Amino acid sequence: MLGLFNTQAPIDEESINWIFSCFSWALENFDARFFEKNTQLILLDENFFPGSFDSVHAMASGIFARVQDYSGLQHWPFELVEPEAFQATPIMLQAALSHSPRGQKKEISAYSADYHPLPISYQPQQINKPDALAASFAHLLAQHQLFQAQIDPPGGKETLPQATEIIAVMMGFGLLMANTAYTFRGGCGSCYNPAENRQAALSENHTLYALALFCHLKGIDNKVPLKQLKKHLRGIYKRAYKDITNRQEQLQQLKIML
Repeated sequence: MLGLFNTQAPIDEESINWIFSCFSWALENFDARFFEKNTQLILLDENFFPGSFDSVHAMASGIFARVQDYSGLQHWPFELVEPEAFQATPIMLQAALSHSPRGQKKEISAYSADYHPLPISYQPQQINKPDALAASFAHLLAQHQLFQAQIDPPGGKETLPQATEIIAVMMGFGLLMANTAYTFRGGCGSCYNPAENRQAALSENHTLYALALFCHLKGIDNKVPLKQLKKHLRGIYKRAYKDITNRQEQLQQLKIML
């Protein structure tokens, strides 16, 4: 019976310390000022993703444009390519991007010697799950930021997939990341389409902990994420938030960076 009132952290202590370290590392290297002044918790609704579209690519383009804008990377030379035309090529390092403040209005000029287009594509099946599509775009932009910065996250190169998801959470997409971190396959294999789903590096619990830390730092009322989180995630989020509240020293170390 007492287990019903268990409020212990939903992840282990080593993972908690890594997430705090990753937040500190990201604030130091990816524009803490933009995080403080501009970053929002992105919700899947008409306020954040308005408009109607007449094709799959038009919808993908509309979602991508919003994700790029909310990330503060609207000046980066991303090019969204339709899946059938996309060819994976090595990404070029660009000096103009490596220390480029987020949110600046001037776009990287196509006439600059440092300019190289950054092609991005998508799974067309994810149109059926726009939260997964938006979260996937956010993760791709986080990967590009880390590649251009040429730095390693806490834990080294082996944590790159997880660290870029933390960056995506810190860009405001934690709620979408948490809701799409795991998709139940159900009892019928033919009903499950993996192409519709986001391939997550962090577990639901780890993503929820990062989301709770984001909301702590941004002063976001818990009612906001809890309203849109999947029902089975809400209790885990509350436990994470309570655990973070009890870590005032670690929280303060992050807050002084803002």
